[in-house]
Amino acid sequence: MTEISKPFKIAMIVIGGIALFYGIWWVFFTEAYYSMVGGIYEDPGALRGQGGTLLLFGIFNLIAALRLNWEQAKYYVEFAIGWMIIMLILNIVNLSDPNNTSTSVMMIWLNIALLAVFMAIVLYFYLQQEKKS
Repeated sequence: MTEISKPFKIAMIVIGGIALFYGIWWVFFTEAYYSMVGGIYEDPGALRGQGGTLLLFGIFNLIAALRLNWEQAKYYVEFAIGWMIIMLILNIVNLSDPNNTSTSVMMIWLNIALLAVFMAIVLYFYLQQEKKS
């Protein structure tokens, strides 16, 4: 059984921590988020739902980082890559919403940047781990 490399574990912990931050912010501080980004409509249920997904994403990132071998974490990492691809596509589509404020557009671009960087990191380490196993 192949062990997960230390840099990959660190990357998963950092990504998981950031996902937990966003998840907690969007689930428990929804009104503060909306007052910051503004806009002409709010959908707190949708934001809380996405926040809940981010909470799970963060928790499972931390669990995967604590796994001792690659075989135990591999399927989660594949799911995470798929999730990040879907979220990237959805964020790009969200840019076309005519109701976006300048702040919400900035937040969407921040999400796109974070997702792109995280996906590149995870893909790099995923391919490295696959070579080892």
